Amino acid sequence: ELVIIIIIIISIFLCSLSISDPVQTKCQLVRSQVLEARTLSSSFSPSSAVFVPECSSEGHFLPTQCHNQTGYCWCSMPDGKPVSGTTVLHVVPNCTGQTPLTCERERSSLLSQIRSAFQDERFIPECTADGRYSPVQCHSATGYCWCVRVDSGRPLPGTSARILTCSLKIKTLCSFTLV
Repeated sequence: ELVIIIIIIISIFLCSLSISDPVQTKCQLVRSQVLEARTLSSSFSPSSAVFVPECSSEGHFLPTQCHNQTGYCWCSMPDGKPVSGTTVLHVVPNCTGQTPLTCERERSSLLSQIRSAFQDERFIPECTADGRYSPVQCHSATGYCWCVRVDSGRPLPGTSARILTCSLKIKTLCSFTLV
């Protein structure tokens, strides 16, 4: 019976994708579809970590987008594409007139904002000599490491692991993952 209900919800969602309001912008359309799908699924399962974009009054993606459930924020182009190198955790980036950040610029900016007492609690990315993100990022305060895209620093899904249990394992995984 639950399977039938889920199939009906998916059918309604897919149908709504094909019958969209032609007046809505891309941002407005994506936002309304995500909110509708989340509303339909909330009665059957706990809220999943789905990103809901924020739109301007003109319907464009706002320059700063944040995923409320993961804590990541980034700068966005008006068409919704993320600006490479601007993704940060638990910090809202300044996206006005923003040029893409390299790992070193992001690292320096975060280090300049930190007071020594809180340094271990905030994640600071590790960078390679050429200014890109190291493929393995670790946060000592949380005890986790994960793989990232070396060009943007964005985490790769399914690669997070406890430092103590598999530091070598995750480094090996990241070296074989397309970053």
